[in-house]
Amino acid sequence: MKKVFKVLGIILIAAVLFGTGYFVGRLQMVEISQLLSSVRSEMVDKTAGLEQEIQRLRMRIHLVNARDRLMSAHRAASERNFGVTQKDLQKAKEELGTAQRLADPKWEGNLSGFEAPLDDLIVAAGRADPKLAARVDSLRSDLDRVMGQ
Repeated sequence: MKKVFKVLGIILIAAVLFGTGYFVGRLQMVEISQLLSSVRSEMVDKTAGLEQEIQRLRMRIHLVNARDRLMSAHRAASERNFGVTQKDLQKAKEELGTAQRLADPKWEGNLSGFEAPLDDLIVAAGRADPKLAARVDSLRSDLDRVMGQ
């Protein structure tokens, strides 16, 4: 009889230890599953943030390229080289158009005001307007102001 109680006691202790281990392991699996899902959602958020940042940087690169083209056009207009001025203004317009397509909605309004003045400057370069250099410099300073925001 003592042996039966001893065997039942050992079985009971083994069952309690097994049950305890099972539930502790199960809780850890639930915690690991929650941790993995939270890490997954963080990575999705970070990836989306990085994609937006990359797009914003691409827009800024096109704005800087447009600014450089305007500076080159100013230099060419100062030297009365209106053919080069016209080409540089056309390239600046293309760069601004690309930047506008890449822009966030809050930037689109700021960038849309440059298309008409650039068209006017391109026409003025074709007419060899003597005041073209000052107008190009004014547009470049406006672009600098917008880029500083």
